Amino acid sequence: MHTITQRLNGVSALATTVLLCLLAAVSVTTFIIPTKIEPASINVSNLNVVMGRAPYDRKEQEFVFAKFDIEADLRNLLNWNSKQVFLQFVADYSSPEYPNNQVVIWDRIIRRKKDARINVESLKNKYAFKEISQKGFRGLNATYSLQYNVMPYVGLLTYGEAGRTEPIPFPPRQEQVR
Repeated sequence: MHTITQRLNGVSALATTVLLCLLAAVSVTTFIIPTKIEPASINVSNLNVVMGRAPYDRKEQEFVFAKFDIEADLRNLLNWNSKQVFLQFVADYSSPEYPNNQVVIWDRIIRRKKDARINVESLKNKYAFKEISQKGFRGLNATYSLQYNVMPYVGLLTYGEAGRTEPIPFPPRQEQVR
């Protein structure tokens, strides 16, 4: 006969194996289900470049203030295994000193399917968009993209891009009124 501890060990081993197999099946089915979304409509309507000083920094830098519109339908990204979708609006540009720059200027977390239809107008920067080099934004172009990250309950994170603009040149710096 088996003792009670041997029987508990066998039952818990079986339960753990069944649970891990179930989680593996859930993770695999996430990749089988297609997540096709319509391309997002992105319009950057206004860019302003001004000199400024961050509260924690003594040197003056160029800051960009953007005004943009986003229209996207991301409901297909949310399914039974999706916990949330992290959405971010990113500016990509390259400068002579730093060839690959990505700046997140706005983000949102989507947890419900009814909130996954995005239609916002005249949004402004949520985060600072500044150039760290002394040369500034003069003569540079940036492309703006709407990127997403699907965080599932079980499985791997899924990254993607919902839309991208053509390269947009930075305007000349405006003088500050003091």
